[in-house]
Amino acid sequence: MAFIFRDEKVYNPILQKKKNASKNFIDLFHKANAVLNQTNETIMEIILGVGNFSKMGTVGVMIATKKRLVFIDKDYAVKTWNYHDICDVTVAKKAWSGYKFSFNTESDNVEISSILEGDPATFVAYIKKMKENSSKVIKQPSSNVNKQENVATPDENTDFIIEEIRKYAALKEEGLLTEEEFTLKKKQLLGI
Repeated sequence: MAFIFRDEKVYNPILQKKKNASKNFIDLFHKANAVLNQTNETIMEIILGVGNFSKMGTVGVMIATKKRLVFIDKDYAVKTWNYHDICDVTVAKKAWSGYKFSFNTESDNVEISSILEGDPATFVAYIKKMKENSSKVIKQPSSNVNKQENVATPDENTDFIIEEIRKYAALKEEGLLTEEEFTLKKKQLLGI
């Protein structure tokens, strides 16, 4: 399921609920959509933060699509990474200035800090799942070469997990689930 931006509200990880998005988030979200529309990509997950990589140490959005990770700053500077090149993804950690996470590639050590908008835990889970999926080779037994089976693709499985987390988050926001029940269900879905 693609990222849904309704009523200009976005998840705030510090408050653990949806809040009105900042002007930075709204502007960058629309810029990102314009850039990604050129390559027919959809925002699956998004966070607003500060990138530490060269020439882009500025506020921007880190976006996970089905194909790759994309960082876009306010000047339309774009940096991308393929999932199969990513290693050592760290789980989002709460810092005094917001959440942060990092990952490495052969040529980059990327850290996104000051994450106050978007769900960093879901974002990192999506990256890990896409990284895992990019390294898998699905082989069909030779006896099934001419048969079509209804097997969920890795992208569909990831989309399902994210959709389920969002569904339980909505139930929590409505007061139908406690924070503990939501956290337990989220951990179950993420396999933590």
